[in-house]
Amino acid sequence: MQKRVTLLVVLFSIYLKAQISPDNSSISLGVGPYTSEKIDDLISAQLSLQFYHKRHIFGVNLEYGGQIGQNPNNYYTSNLLYGRDIKIANFLNIELISGIGYYSFSLNNNTYKKQIETINFPVRTNLIFDLYRNTIFKGIKPGLSFGYNLNNKNTTRNLLVLIQVNF
Repeated sequence: MQKRVTLLVVLFSIYLKAQISPDNSSISLGVGPYTSEKIDDLISAQLSLQFYHKRHIFGVNLEYGGQIGQNPNNYYTSNLLYGRDIKIANFLNIELISGIGYYSFSLNNNTYKKQIETINFPVRTNLIFDLYRNTIFKGIKPGLSFGYNLNNKNTTRNLLVLIQVNF
């Protein structure tokens, strides 16, 4: 099921890229801590592909969070996203993003393993710093992402440090 959903998300992103003729595109990678209703103090990573058309954002997102150990608890999500890009200053943009997707959560301990799959509603706020406008690194933008994965089984919250590459 996870492979099918991920494949659909990737195919939809290719279709979106072909249809909207975006002004700009970006790929971003984020890493940071996350907490959830079931467990705390874990690490998460996010990979996003976004297309910008005027101030609209269309994108796809893959996110994984978990812990290292003998019985790891983890989650996986793939999402279709829509948002708005708001320019605050010459060096700062805020991206307000939400969407819908697939959420899978594994809860493991010594006696059992429980797998939960449900619909996910991601909500993100990205602070993107355009610090290198006039240098050779002008396509690379650092940032922070504050995110929630809202669902009826296990809501997760994260704070990620982002590197966004525009192309």
